[in-house]
Amino acid sequence: MTGANQRGGVEAMGTEIENIRAAWQYALSHRQWADMARTQKGLAIYFDVNGRFREGCHLFGEAGGVEDAVLSAALRVRQARFCILLDRYEEATGLLENSLPILRAHEQLADVADALNQLSDIRFSEGDYEMARRRSLESMEIAKKIGDRRLKLISLNLLAQSQIALGDYETTQALLDEELTRFSELGHSMEAGTLLNNLGILALCQGNLERAQAQFEKSYHSREQLQDLRGMASSLGNWGIAAHRLGAHAQAQRLFEKSLAIDQEIGYRWGEAVNLQSLGDLAREGGDGETAVTHLRAALQIAVDIEALPVILGIFVSFAEWFWAQGNGEQAWELFAFVRQNPATGTWTHARLDDLLPLWQESQGHRPRRERKESRHSLDEMAAMLLKNPP
Repeated sequence: MTGANQRGGVEAMGTEIENIRAAWQYALSHRQWADMARTQKGLAIYFDVNGRFREGCHLFGEAGGVEDAVLSAALRVRQARFCILLDRYEEATGLLENSLPILRAHEQLADVADALNQLSDIRFSEGDYEMARRRSLESMEIAKKIGDRRLKLISLNLLAQSQIALGDYETTQALLDEELTRFSELGHSMEAGTLLNNLGILALCQGNLERAQAQFEKSYHSREQLQDLRGMASSLGNWGIAAHRLGAHAQAQRLFEKSLAIDQEIGYRWGEAVNLQSLGDLAREGGDGETAVTHLRAALQIAVDIEALPVILGIFVSFAEWFWAQGNGEQAWELFAFVRQNPATGTWTHARLDDLLPLWQESQGHRPRRERKESRHSLDEMAAMLLKNPP
């Protein structure tokens, strides 16, 4: 369910999901391991794209104890993916590290590479960028060995983000340029679109906004040729970020809205929440506080529904900026402090906080009455207040 088949695959599975789930349970109860092995990846993609992370985690966790040791290990790798999406990093790490020796021993190299990529993702989320880099490098070597383009692309993507976080821009630029040339010569548009997107992110981190915008535009058109809908939405959203930072707010709004429409079409709720947050930020900056709150609340509700903690924390920062603009510095500081101290706060959200802190500290108004070492409220309480109470 990738590229041109993405839309049809997701829709077909959505229509038949209950039958597919019943068939999976039948295969599990009747020990039809071959049937389970054949359908596991498609099911994982379906639950991922539709933001049904808890269901995916439960389904693969329930099947993880099958008698076939290799299949059981592979299913734990699928389960770990959903644990990561639910920010259950310790549980995911345990699943992956327990599965890897079995998969290595039976030379299930594709699943080994998949597990290593997930471990890279976890280490990146925890801020261990060097270990994330090592895991993705090992995975990329395996992907090259078995000739798996999809896995190589995922490894490249993770490697690039780790090296960017380490500040190794020159090496990342050289790597992405080399791979882009190779894939372009082979006519591999899917890979080219992803690498162009990564080059745009690199340019964004370097402050070269015009170059970033150009790379995201190329990435979008490359992915559009294949009707890679999720990829198209990603490129459009990043393109919108570059336009936003350049001050082209009308263009940014069009790009975010187009990205949002695609995410809604394929049911990718994580992307939907992120785009609604971006539209809320634009509305706030344009002085339309009512529209800003509407978008941010819609984004927060989706993020809460799918338990996307990094997205929730990012939306809290957007609400903090909204409160600050409304003169409610006390509420803004509480949200700011909560996000800053939360271990699940992502790299880009921390960067946003770092940009905001000096501006707020230099302000003569809205100073907090006291320094808080921790918030008075839990994350669930904060989310409930923002969703139910008129700001």
